[in-house]
Amino acid sequence: MTGRVLGSGSNQQRGAPMREIILRFPREKEDEAESMILIHRLDTGNRSRFDYYLEEPEGGNESALHFFAPESEMTALLSWINANAHALGPVTVREVEDRELTAYCQEYLEPYWLSESVLVDPFTRTEKEIILLRLVCGKAFGIGDHSTTRLAAQLLQKYLKRGQRVIDVGCGTGVLSILASKLGAGSIIGFDIDPDAVREAQENAQENRCDPAPLFLEGDYCAVSEKPSFDLLVSNIFAEVLEEVVKASLKPVEKANAWEKVYILTGILEEKWDRFDEKMKEQGFSLVEKRSENPWTAGVWTMKPGVNSFHP
Repeated sequence: MTGRVLGSGSNQQRGAPMREIILRFPREKEDEAESMILIHRLDTGNRSRFDYYLEEPEGGNESALHFFAPESEMTALLSWINANAHALGPVTVREVEDRELTAYCQEYLEPYWLSESVLVDPFTRTEKEIILLRLVCGKAFGIGDHSTTRLAAQLLQKYLKRGQRVIDVGCGTGVLSILASKLGAGSIIGFDIDPDAVREAQENAQENRCDPAPLFLEGDYCAVSEKPSFDLLVSNIFAEVLEEVVKASLKPVEKANAWEKVYILTGILEEKWDRFDEKMKEQGFSLVEKRSENPWTAGVWTMKPGVNSFHP
């Protein structure tokens, strides 16, 4: 069997007993299963309390979705599966230890290119002229191989200037924060509501010998009363959450100087792009660049008058 880590609900309780739900189904229903997950994440604003990966057959005809969640979340998760996925195939439940979660991630994570010059490889080092990121596999399943992360990484490489102060909202396991450090950011602060993601982001930063080392904070960025100043904000969440992040970032005392700031935002479905960009324009932003990797989009915005006057 091979597998692909699909994503994380990013809100697990640290140290809580974990259980695994296994949903097995015919291989030809993989697209249906992945669509089901995407719809659920959109419906819940990506605040679901479970991690999951897709196990794919190498020779057989049976695939499986593996869900991992705290015991306290099992009733709600099982109810959702029974209501939306019972037709796919049989469901089994078992208790799982933290070391098994780490083993799953280590088994299925293969090296991948985050951009043309950024390689993510958890096991080896290289002397090639590339930026190499090493990720510690663990309980938080955000490994950075999603298309939205690739889009954000490409835009970071293009628009981040050396010495800039960076805020990474929804930092996950720290991929974009670590990349910002490698690209010469002056300081990096990452926020995430998942304590496991914050812990692993710290481990990943240490593993990658980041200088400067990013500061990772557990909590909701939008709820922070004293928000740190920044030159560039990067966030890889969903459009609805991104709108709140942007509003929260515009502190009244700094709004007059907001034109100096750069926003790299991704996690926006193509079908929601026009509405999101219009919302940004209403707040005074100008779109600098848009990139797409179907069905996801990413953009760079600034408040500096005139897109053509902004140069990365």
